[in-house]
Amino acid sequence: AQDYTELVKKFTNPDITEVGNYRIANEIGSGAFGKIYLGYHKFLKTKIVLKKGERFTQNGCNDNLMREYYYLREFNKHPYITKIYEIIFTETSVYMILEYYPEGDLFEYLAKRKRIPIEEALSLFTQILGSVCYVHKSGCCHRDLKLENILLDKKLNVKLSDFGFTRELPFAQYGAKSLLNEVCGTTAYMAPELLRKEPYSGIKTDIWALGVILFTMISGEMPFDDSLAEDQLVESVLTVEPTFNESLFKPEVQKLIQALLSKNPDDRPVSIDSILRMPLFQPYGGMRQLEIINKMMYDGGSSTSFSGSERMLLKDLVSVGFDKEMLKRSIGSNHLDSVVGFWELLKEKNKKK
Repeated sequence: AQDYTELVKKFTNPDITEVGNYRIANEIGSGAFGKIYLGYHKFLKTKIVLKKGERFTQNGCNDNLMREYYYLREFNKHPYITKIYEIIFTETSVYMILEYYPEGDLFEYLAKRKRIPIEEALSLFTQILGSVCYVHKSGCCHRDLKLENILLDKKLNVKLSDFGFTRELPFAQYGAKSLLNEVCGTTAYMAPELLRKEPYSGIKTDIWALGVILFTMISGEMPFDDSLAEDQLVESVLTVEPTFNESLFKPEVQKLIQALLSKNPDDRPVSIDSILRMPLFQPYGGMRQLEIINKMMYDGGSSTSFSGSERMLLKDLVSVGFDKEMLKRSIGSNHLDSVVGFWELLKEKNKKK
């Protein structure tokens, strides 16, 4: 009778409680993509986040959803970018299974702290620079950099997220053909050329947004008052220079932010690579970030070879009935199917033992 009652609940409940190998616990957010849920793997009991989006919109295929999945998969190996384990397609929806980050996002973290001490802010910012630099060196621009799109793991390491507006950079490196036209992002983080609806460099608008992020982390306030009405905020970004509290900002940090927030994109740093090489970021691992990127670019972002611990794990799975060749094919394919999801979550679980 109890089993029958549970079955009736499943048939009559309008909300999905399970998808694939995952059980949904509760909704924790929503956005342009769709709904976000906290859940866990039914067998491993590992907490995960499920991002649900609709496969189709009124205009046809959900382009932003496809890009979000595609770029998460492409950037999946970088240590400061959100990790995706698996993607599940249903008739109408797509579920992306992502790593769970218990500290939330940088906006929430800053709200609790009011301000982030400059040494901690520079350390976090170096990781942010590393993640965005990898996106740029992969031939893309993010186009929606903001505090809410930077997550924090339990060790307070940065995890860049939300790649729905990410685009590949035009093939031409210089000149009109290298510029983008689509206006997107959040007004308080948008560069003047975006607000003027001019053709723009995706790299230079990302660099502007990074200036907004660094200023806000250190001061606890945005450089341009986002409480203003939309038209007033736009006017402020176009015409007003940020005011610095000299008790909070080191001179070299103020100088950097002023360069990042130059109204003329040509006056901003030429690349994030050049920022990471600055003496300011060496105590926080600026060159180390570039070493990580260079190694990943050399390896193609992934490796089909197994470490010693992974070989032991593979052996254990084969001993309980998994097919070794099937496992190796799935893991090496980057298809993010249920086998890869199980494998990656099991690796994470074993690391925590």
